[in-house]
Formats: sequence, structure tokens, C-alpha cells
Amino acid sequence: ASCMLTEAGFVGEVLAYGCEPNPQFVQPWPQLPAELEAYAPWWGYAIDDLPMTPETLATPVTRGLKNSQASLHLYPLSAAETFPLLDANSIDWIFLDLFSPAKHADDWQPELWPGLAKVAAPGAILTSYTCARRVRDGLEQSGWQCEVLRRPNYRDTLRARFLAADARKP
Repeated sequence: ASCMLTEAGFVGEVLAYGCEPNPQFVQPWPQLPAELEAYAPWWGYAIDDLPMTPETLATPVTRGLKNSQASLHLYPLSAAETFPLLDANSIDWIFLDLFSPAKHADDWQPELWPGLAKVAAPGAILTSYTCARRVRDGLEQSGWQCEVLRRPNYRDTLRARFLAADARKP
């Protein structure tokens, strides 16, 4: 995403939040490709980088980019556990990179939907590789307008826009 912002001429700061609720399963990273060096602040973190004591779980690992345009705050928590730590209406884009709810139901807890609605700014965009009906229903019930993007020879993706309270259907 950072390289797309740079290519589009974006000027400003980007603050990214990441959640890694199972850092014990994180595999070693391959060498960072040179063309991504300025855009991938999360690349190369290891389990030892993540605070794992109850006192430090709310303290994210922070990585900055070389161009200082973006930084990543990585929490060793699930998304639902991270939402209470974030300001309401503060996120403009959410990339929901969770596994299929059919295979990983524990990632899709009921707290996820109101948490996404809490942190999303009006007009925020959410994207995901998961297009499951359960996901779309949860999002729509919490104020998101969903659409499945279908392209030949590509995997379907989900795009949703968070509607302001006065634009939602009763």
C-alpha cells in the first residue's frame, strides 16, 4: 500500500496497525526484496520483537519507513483485542487479512464487527480476500456497504465502505 501511495503522489503520513495474535507461529522471513525496502516496515519482525507479557501487550512494536512517511504499530493481539486500544473513527483503510471463517472460526468472533465499526472513520474502506457470506453479513449489520469484486483470472476480493450513521438503512 505504501508504494501505491508514493506512486500516486501522496504527501502525508501513514500510520498502520497490524495484529499478530499467534506470534509463536510466525515463520522466519525471506530476504527483503530491494524494491520493497522503503515500503515494508513490518518485514522481518520476529517473535522476540513482540511484547508478550500481560503488562506490555498494549505496547506495540513500532517500525518506521526510511522515508518517514509511514510507520507500523504491530500488536501481539487479535483485531478484536486491539480495537479497544485504538481511537474511535480513526482509521481510513482496513485490510482484513484473516483466513476463511469456515476454516478459522476463532478469528471471526462476534466482537470483530462492532470493533471494526468503532475504529472506522465515516467513508473508510475495508478490503479483504475473504468474501464469505458470514463476513459480508457481519459487516453490513455493523454499517458497511459491501461489494464483491470479480475479475477474470484473479481471486475474488471484498471491498466495503463504512457508511456514516445517517446514510445507513434502518
